[in-house]
Amino acid sequence: MWAAVIWTDEASIRIEGGQIFVTRSVEEKYDIDCCVPKFRGYSSWMIHGSISHGYKGPLVVFEKDWSTELGYKTKTINGDVYRTYMS
Repeated sequence: MWAAVIWTDEASIRIEGGQIFVTRSVEEKYDIDCCVPKFRGYSSWMIHGSISHGYKGPLVVFEKDWSTELGYKTKTINGDVYRTYMS
């Protein structure tokens, strides 16, 4: 019976970002060598995979512009994107 089941999962992987700790003295507070630039956004990827008895499906990396190709104004992964690119 388990041979007829497909398990799927997805993950969002965040690239860049996180905390950076800098050790400095009080006099170095605004020293350019001790400053770290901050970015408003961050890069992320959404991936999807599936497995079944004796079968491993493809690992799909979603492209951010897939939703805009379908006519959406925002770059989101929704049901329409799934149905279009996962079939």
